[in-house]
Order: sequence, then structure tokens, then C-alpha cells
Amino acid sequence: MGNSQKTDLFKNIFEVSVNGILVLDADGIIIKANSASEKLFGYKLGELIQQKAADRISKKFQKKQQNNSERNFDILKAKRIKEGADLFGLKEDGSQFPLEINSRTTSMDGKEVIVIFITD
Repeated sequence: MGNSQKTDLFKNIFEVSVNGILVLDADGIIIKANSASEKLFGYKLGELIQQKAADRISKKFQKKQQNNSERNFDILKAKRIKEGADLFGLKEDGSQFPLEINSRTTSMDGKEVIVIFITD
């Protein structure tokens, strides 16, 4: 299988996944989001890009404070969030939904990124 075929395969897997997948840069900014994650969060194509992931995923009913975003980003970097962690996604309409995440660090275009797999 050539590099082009491998790239197409991975792009297709990314898009057809029933689980949400977010790719974050080192600052926790969403640089890629598959259609399942957009659907989970109630956004249209491309609207999650450039948002802080920690503003979309947090502890339930956290009051918005300046350091919450940093704390949430530390949570997202953990490889597996334990059951009972009470993580919730914040939809575009302001409603919240329970979720579980797994994350992995990898490199893309020579830069470290965090890939988050989301199950609701």
C-alpha cells in the first residue's frame, strides 16, 4: 500500500468513526475534528476548529474561571480518564452531556499533537 493510499485510508477512518475524534495542538486548540465530534457537540462542519478543547470538555457545571481552561487541558492530556470522573461536553446550545475520553500524544507535521477519542 502506497503512502497516498495509507493517507486516504486514515482520512476515511477518521471521518467514518462513530466516536468523536479531536486533534489538539500543544496549546489545546482544536485543529481537526471529525463529523462524529461535531455532531456530539452540536456544531456544523468546521465550527469546532480553533476552539479551546478545554472549553468544550470539563467537569460538570464548572463555573467559568480563568484557570478552569488550563485545568481542563491537563485533564485532556491524561491518557485515559477514569470512570466516575464526571466529564461533560458543552454543546453549542449550552446544554451538557456526559462523555468519556481517551487521549494519546503523537506527532503531525513534525509537531506534537493530542488526539482525543470521545464516547458519549
